[in-house]
Amino acid sequence: MADLTGMTHRTAVLNGIKQHWVSAGQGPPVYLLHGFPETWCGWRKQNPYWPSGSP
Repeated sequence: MADLTGMTHRTAVLNGIKQHWVSAGQGPPVYLLHGFPETWCGWRKQNPYWPSGSP
């Protein structure tokens, strides 16, 4: 399993729908979207490879 250190889980209710997202690192945001029925865990192994602060 990938290292999950430094990942922050957040939730919010938007238009009556509970949303969950995971954030990590610094710099400009990179959005990784998954389809149904997948979850954020599908992207967890890629997180350590994103260079922090890259354009």
